[in-house]
Amino acid sequence: MDLALETRKPADARADVLVLGRYADDRRPPAEITAVDRALDGLLTRALASEKFEGKPGQISYVHTGGKLPAERVLVVGLGPHRRDGRRIIEVRRDGALLSYVWDRRSVLASAK
Repeated sequence: MDLALETRKPADARADVLVLGRYADDRRPPAEITAVDRALDGLLTRALASEKFEGKPGQISYVHTGGKLPAERVLVVGLGPHRRDGRRIIEVRRDGALLSYVWDRRSVLASAK
């Protein structure tokens, strides 16, 4: 599994999967999700609403972009409520594999097991 961290706008990122985080206590989606949703003609908003996505820790939802973005799929990961220390630990499990992201305001660590 190859992982890359990029600093370009998410809607411009070329990848198999574009991973975006959503906090449970955000009243509105962050600008990155809004831009991606706009490029997908509202598909992401409709998918999150139909799945009752609330941004709970470990909650995931994904859509295929149908060629409307350079990324083939968009994965939205629930981050839970904001924490004062700024730290997050995310685990995504699929087919027995565990992908963990740990980050704070200064660094990102991603590992696959």
